[in-house]
Amino acid sequence: MAAPYSNPFTYAQILDKIDSIIGSTLATTWTDAKKEDLVDTALAEISEAVPYVMVDTYQLETRRGIATSTSGSNLVDATNSHFVSTAADAGKIVYNTTDKTWAVIESYTSATTVVLSAAIMAVGEGYEIYNKGCWNNRQINIEDSGDFLGVIGAVYPVSPNLMFSGAMDNMHNIKLLSQNKIAEIDTWYVDNTGNATADKDVHLYLARQHKLNIMTDLAGATSAAGAVGDKTIAVASFAVSETVFKNMLFTVALISGISSRLTYRMTADAALTGTGTGTLLFWPGFEAVVDSGAVVTFIGSTLTPDLERILIDIVTGQILMAEGISTVNNSNKGGPTVGPTTFNIGRDILKAARQQLKALIDVDLRSSMIWAR
Repeated sequence: MAAPYSNPFTYAQILDKIDSIIGSTLATTWTDAKKEDLVDTALAEISEAVPYVMVDTYQLETRRGIATSTSGSNLVDATNSHFVSTAADAGKIVYNTTDKTWAVIESYTSATTVVLSAAIMAVGEGYEIYNKGCWNNRQINIEDSGDFLGVIGAVYPVSPNLMFSGAMDNMHNIKLLSQNKIAEIDTWYVDNTGNATADKDVHLYLARQHKLNIMTDLAGATSAAGAVGDKTIAVASFAVSETVFKNMLFTVALISGISSRLTYRMTADAALTGTGTGTLLFWPGFEAVVDSGAVVTFIGSTLTPDLERILIDIVTGQILMAEGISTVNNSNKGGPTVGPTTFNIGRDILKAARQQLKALIDVDLRSSMIWAR
């Protein structure tokens, strides 16, 4: 007797479940490649009804001040001295509040000086700094969030010093702008991020498509150390050579035994070659130093048990309907009713699965969600 499957099912186990329902004859006709196409379509359908919710962390940019000198295409503020680095500040927007003019930060010179794309600042003129591509200090650039279906809302502030901080009770509505690259938070107050103790973090609740990872080996390890903020890491110790596809999710358990709180998302396909070695590109950047040898674990599935069963039934129903259509004019061993009967069985399975899916829809979540365009 075969051992029972445990949840969550792997990709291979889901295909096996489908085969066990449609029978050995159809399992031969319906290859894994054919079933995988149906699985992908079913995942999209399920996700639109009951999405996978993730939280991405961003930071507001609200620094402001007054230029302390005139220096060509530079912004100089010796009073605040709050410029950080080229990596942190380049691309952000500077708005001259005196002249109502705009420029982009091109590079960092020092804590008191950054180079701008245009000479818009003179001594005594005020300025505000916004995130890349943004028009005000309530906006965040979310182009790194990638494949989301919609945004449920944003929590700000998330300081642990505030009651209910980070809870969905503190969630603000948002607007999606610039082809989903900019999110504007509906809040009347934002902290001055030029202050060291400012509340900068924004927790963005995103509805994503569910993930079903086709990899045969989900666990490996880093083969190099990673620094805070790194978005790429070398890995090894996966059992086989295979492809890790874009948007798959993984976690990192630091070698010291401390696990990162974050879930990381692949931003590009990665080929694991040889003995499962390769380089992963991901987002967000590491929140802590990662040692060489840290365990990397890909998430096999984000589906709940209910959604797994619905997925299996949707695919099974579609296969049986397709078979019923293809055999309707054939001379079958069971007679002329075999085709229509097969079609009807598949249709009933599909209908029941979609009714179950409809019953799982969170109406409150969907009512507050802004769908991506």
